[in-house]
Amino acid sequence: MGVYYFRSDYVFEEDKWISKSIQVENERIVITQINKQRTIEMNVDKFWIGPGKVYIDYEEPLYDRKFVDNTVNKYIYRGCTLLICQLPIRSYIHFKRKFEQFREHLSSLPIDYMIVPRIPTHLLQPDIIKFFGTKKMPFVLIDTNSKHELLKVKWEWLESAQYFSGIPFVLHKDGSKNKRKELTSTWSSICKKYRINTIEENISEYPLSKETLRQTGISPFKGEFLHQSSADYNLFEMDEIPSVDERPKFRYHKAIPVVTVSKGEVIKYNHLIHPEKAKGELKQVSIPNHFIST
Repeated sequence: MGVYYFRSDYVFEEDKWISKSIQVENERIVITQINKQRTIEMNVDKFWIGPGKVYIDYEEPLYDRKFVDNTVNKYIYRGCTLLICQLPIRSYIHFKRKFEQFREHLSSLPIDYMIVPRIPTHLLQPDIIKFFGTKKMPFVLIDTNSKHELLKVKWEWLESAQYFSGIPFVLHKDGSKNKRKELTSTWSSICKKYRINTIEENISEYPLSKETLRQTGISPFKGEFLHQSSADYNLFEMDEIPSVDERPKFRYHKAIPVVTVSKGEVIKYNHLIHPEKAKGELKQVSIPNHFIST
């Protein structure tokens, strides 16, 4: 689409509207003084605008699916421009080979992707943490059935392994409300005692929040309108402006874009997906917590 810009009073970031001018150049967002005489303006008066959504494939995991095209298209239909794909670690043996095989399996995706290991507590090993930290993946998902499983883990070893890359841990909690509350309490105590870098957000089927994008290092390249971030955005019909009475994450998740742009290329138009227009890549995170104020 070349170099162009647009301006809107209805740019949706988290739970509020802001006015913003955005220039797109060489697949990236450029926040700079716009030369309106030399740059094409795109009229977006009929739309409200949001950044490309970042999902984890909780609802429909890609792992173990022989064909991933239809599943990925469902995420693109919602406005996803970065998909975080879970890799279950079921054995310590050959986990590196499993990563490379899964990476190859995802290589045809039309949108960018990242891979996160999903590991049961009894398989948590420093080598696995170091490997995915070195690969600059966004976080490690930890599965557990009880607080007793959590207390058996040698967290002092994992804290040392985590230190080198800063890759955060995410505790995946299922079960009853009381069980989740118990696990949350135990997990908080462990993280405090061993200085474990963890993500507080309850990661779910909704798009990741700005705080999580920054804490993991996914932002500044994906999920926000920042200088030199990927030119990913969604255009939504004005008559479907989100209700202020709904939770922000649910509000943006529920909204279905008319147009989705990934790395400057239109991959969805008038609700029709055009995966042939783009080529996805395995992306790496920036520095975790780089934009988090302390």
